[in-house]
Amino acid sequence: MLALGLLLAQHRMGGVQREWVVFSVTLLVGLAAGVALDTTLPTEVALLVVAVTAASAVAIARALPRPVRIVLACAVGLLIGVASRPETGSVQAMLVTATGSLLGANALLLYVLGGISWLLERFGRPWLHIAVRIVASWIGAVACLMVAVNLAGSSSNATPTTGGSKNSDSGHHRSQQRPRSSDGAWHQFVSREPDAVRASW
Repeated sequence: MLALGLLLAQHRMGGVQREWVVFSVTLLVGLAAGVALDTTLPTEVALLVVAVTAASAVAIARALPRPVRIVLACAVGLLIGVASRPETGSVQAMLVTATGSLLGANALLLYVLGGISWLLERFGRPWLHIAVRIVASWIGAVACLMVAVNLAGSSSNATPTTGGSKNSDSGHHRSQQRPRSSDGAWHQFVSREPDAVRASW
């Protein structure tokens, strides 16, 4: 969301009305799709990839054409809508949750977009543009790290743990051998018991 706001802020408020409308509509579609599917889809990696793309464009001061910005806004709105699926409950509670998600996401995007656009128009200093590019580069770097962590976690979960099965098998084998040693000690105790009884007499 922050990366998309920084990207759209480079083109001022008046030039990104279509992108904002597309974002709002696809956000609503994503919320409806999440409720209809009644499941939470893994959208984190896709959102991070979109964030890396938008942040990289801002960091290198690359003006993306409008169709690309519309596609990015559509992807962010749809993915956030699906990820913000309200929990299953009463219809009234789900409507309240969905409305809050819709208004909150739009407000956050407008705040970032409007705030950065106002700063760039009000001051327009070169150092301000450099500061925005630095912020975008940090957002892109963090998003890249999170993508790597997610991919590494998914690959480690998919790897079978053969060593654990071997350890468990060896532990089970040892547990099967332990009663034999205890039985031998019991037999030794029983065989020695008459001697101890005779000694006491």
